[in-house]
Amino acid sequence: MYKRLLTLALLMGAMFMVFAACSDADDEAPPTAANRASPPIPPPAAASPGENLGAGGPSGPVAGGTAISVSLDDGGGRGPFVFSTTDFTFKRGEAVNFSFTSESQFHSFTVNDLGINVAVDGGKTVDFSFTFDTPGTYTLICIPHEALAMVGTITVEDGPAPATAPAPAVAAPAAATAVTANLNDGGGRGPFEFAPADYNFSVGETVNFTFVAESQFHTFTVSDLGMDVAVDGGATVNFSHTFDTAGEFVLICTPHLSLGMKGLITVR
Repeated sequence: MYKRLLTLALLMGAMFMVFAACSDADDEAPPTAANRASPPIPPPAAASPGENLGAGGPSGPVAGGTAISVSLDDGGGRGPFVFSTTDFTFKRGEAVNFSFTSESQFHSFTVNDLGINVAVDGGKTVDFSFTFDTPGTYTLICIPHEALAMVGTITVEDGPAPATAPAPAVAAPAAATAVTANLNDGGGRGPFEFAPADYNFSVGETVNFTFVAESQFHTFTVSDLGMDVAVDGGATVNFSHTFDTAGEFVLICTPHLSLGMKGLITVR
């Protein structure tokens, strides 16, 4: 009996030691990768206060401005890094509509003393307009590639800006001819007729018709001119047509042709 108790006590002690060792191992195990918190991603930097985006961003063209295209070249990223035109000369007061095209890299067209700072992503085109008001010679740079000699100059000469060509005059359209055509039917008893029945127009003449049906449904149809206007009894319909083809064209009322309701349109 004593031996059994001693054996049981030894067995229980051994199990306790194994349990304690496992517990210590669990406490000291490093956390798995899934349990490690990733460092926070910093928010994107905000634009600097007072940054001159008004002068440096894309803008609409100035009417009558000088159009200039500038390539921002980089040899596919291998160089040379150059402006396709290095030196520019403008007159005081001259408005210029630039079109900047970047080859493959991010570039800028920057003239700090004039407040110009246009950013152009690789492969993109940006339009920008600027009026040069202050005479002088100014340094032009590409900010990310200035150290690679991507520089130039802008010279603004004191003198009148080049005259712009006046906008071509646009001829005013000729006034349309107003014509009232009555579609008569004698209250349904006849005679069925157009009043007037015959019309004369010139090639290119635009006519504003007013069709007035007396009491029946009528049409004003000239098949060879593509005209087919339906007018309900007692109704008025407005219709415009420009006569582009010379000739004589038969006018009919489709439902009353057999009753002699027809006419003629002559275009000279």
